[in-house]
Amino acid sequence: MIKNALLVLTAALAVGGAPALASDDKAFRCKAPAMGWNNGCQVRTVPAGACVWVYNRTSQNTDITFRIQGSQLRLKERQSGRLWRNASNHPVDATLGVYAHDFDDSVWTEGKTYLDGC
Repeated sequence: MIKNALLVLTAALAVGGAPALASDDKAFRCKAPAMGWNNGCQVRTVPAGACVWVYNRTSQNTDITFRIQGSQLRLKERQSGRLWRNASNHPVDATLGVYAHDFDDSVWTEGKTYLDGC
C-alpha cells in the first residue's frame, strides 16, 4: 500500500503536477515583482523534520523563484517541487518569498504550498 502511494506521488511529480497525497496544503496568490523579492507571500509553521513543497499553478507564463529560509526553487507554470526541509528538532515559522523572471512587469502567481515528508 505504501509502495503504491509512493509510486503515485513520484508519477505526479514527474509530470509536474501537484501530488494528490499532500497532507497540509495552503493556497497563495501573491504579486511577484520583476525586480526584487516579495518576502511576505505566505507564512507557514513547519514541523520538525517536515518539508515544504510548492506547486505553481499559474504565473502569467513567467518563471517564478520561490524562497524559504535561504533555499530557492525556480518553477514554471504547473510545476511543483520540494523547496525546503526543516532539519531542526523544533517547529519553524517560515516565510515564502517570490520573484518573477520578467524584466518588464510584476506578475501574479497562484498555487499552493504543502507540508509532507522528505
